[in-house]
Amino acid sequence: LVVFGTLILVFYAYYLIQIFRGQPERFEEMMLDELENIASTEPVSVNLIVFLISLALLLEGGYFVLTLIGINILPYRILTGLFIAFEIWHGLKLIPVLRGLAGKAEFSSDLMDWRIERLSARFFTIHILITLGLVFAL
Repeated sequence: LVVFGTLILVFYAYYLIQIFRGQPERFEEMMLDELENIASTEPVSVNLIVFLISLALLLEGGYFVLTLIGINILPYRILTGLFIAFEIWHGLKLIPVLRGLAGKAEFSSDLMDWRIERLSARFFTIHILITLGLVFAL
């Protein structure tokens, strides 16, 4: 649980720092430029997209399963359940982006909703910090 939480924090670290400094746009513009470069040169292999989604599901799903198994506190489980629902919704909102990257639809910068990305990063950070606090306190 600690390893999964720490890995997710490491992956989000730069973006979180930019969010907390009030300057997430710089990182988001870099990310969007790279996504547009990828989409404009050639479609991304569906196998690569499946691999990346599988990796994200393994990391995030593993984290959520471990939190539900490892910490048996009702308010925490409710918070985790709400966050799982949010992340499922977040994943569904990314389907048009993935279709654009795979060349099955036109990729546009309008497909990315950075407010949701920021909210997801914040939720993950808060949840992980609560989790780590509970793990080390229990």
